[in-house]
Amino acid sequence: MDRAIPCGNKVCMQRVQQRSHDLHRERVRKIKAIVDTKEPAANHMDHVRLNLKKEQQLEDKYSEIDRENRCLLQKNVHNHEATNHTKRGTATTWASKLEPWRKETRTSSHH
Repeated sequence: MDRAIPCGNKVCMQRVQQRSHDLHRERVRKIKAIVDTKEPAANHMDHVRLNLKKEQQLEDKYSEIDRENRCLLQKNVHNHEATNHTKRGTATTWASKLEPWRKETRTSSHH
C-alpha cells in the first residue's frame, strides 16, 4: 500500500517541495535570538552593584579576628617569657623579635 502524498506530476511536486524547503531555510536563517545576552542595566548603578553593608560586615569580622589574634599572641608571648624566665632566670629575646609586628599593628589599628 502506497502512503505517499498523491500528486499528478512528480517534477512539479519536487519543484514545490524544493521551494517550500528553500523558504523554510531562509526563515530559519533570519531568526533572531530570543535570549537577551546584554549586560544588565543595574551594573551601571553603584548602589546596586556595591554591597556596602556586606563590605562593612566583612571589615568588622576581619578586625575582630585580628584583635583576637593579637590577644592570643600577647598571651603566648607572656607565657613564653614566663616559662623562659623560670627556666633560665632571665627573660629571652624572643619577645624582642615581636617588636616590629607590635609597631605595625599599632600603626595599622589607628587608620
